Amino acid sequence: MIMEFKIRWPGLFTVAEVEAEFVRITTGPLVSKFHAQLDQHTAQLIKVFKKKGGSAGTTIRRILVPITQNETVEKRRECILRALCIYLNEDPNILFKEYLDTAGTAAQRELEQLTLGIYIIKVEGGDATTPPADVGIVIEGVEVLHDLGDVTSACALLMGVIYALNLSYPKELKTFFEGLQKLFLQLDAGRLSAKASLLWESGRENRLSPLSLRSALSWRGRGLQLRLNTGSLSGENLCREVVGRGAEYRDSPAKNGRVCKYVVNYRPVSHLLFISKILEKIVAHQLNEV
Repeated sequence: MIMEFKIRWPGLFTVAEVEAEFVRITTGPLVSKFHAQLDQHTAQLIKVFKKKGGSAGTTIRRILVPITQNETVEKRRECILRALCIYLNEDPNILFKEYLDTAGTAAQRELEQLTLGIYIIKVEGGDATTPPADVGIVIEGVEVLHDLGDVTSACALLMGVIYALNLSYPKELKTFFEGLQKLFLQLDAGRLSAKASLLWESGRENRLSPLSLRSALSWRGRGLQLRLNTGSLSGENLCREVVGRGAEYRDSPAKNGRVCKYVVNYRPVSHLLFISKILEKIVAHQLNEV
């Protein structure tokens, strides 16, 4: 399909045309906005990443090491994107393909089998401060864009190509792309999965982190209720978003002396698949019978 697009619409496959088409579709800029939002959320994302435990947390810390070795903004952005993918329990190696500039035909053959990805051609003998020889985008084995300069710009332009061609996110990287869409491009918030929605909430000002949200859920009485500190305005807004408009609250004193709010008319709301929704209703029905 991509090859047919290149034949029928060759003018699209340039950086300038991808950005122009994205502006036409969304009325907003692409690369500049992506960079600005990524830089704005970097400090908070690093704080969230540091809370990740287990093997994923170890991998994230290893991915972030080059930030201390290379002070360029391009390397910092790239590390944040790779760590974000790990944080969302997805594999960045599916998206980012690295080769040496001496790989030649071997790299070309592998890229021809790639469904969707970003290739990075590294200079043999280079270090963390050496810029890549080439960065480009491949879809369905076809090189769509090349000479993009850095990985972050390639991610932004990949989002632009996806919007321009109306492509679906790859299943194995769906949450990562949803995070890019909402957190850095601020598009289609209502269509996010639950995991990506938690990431978005962690990046907002006066926000609850994903860990705080999980710890706020507690079993209480006849059903599941959401407990949030009244001192956080974003907490109340998030509560309304999870439960739905018109939620009723009840104040209850906490052990630390602060007042907490309990949602007293909780009903199941989710973005899960059909089978999961059925299971959710069965559990809700059993809880109501207690």
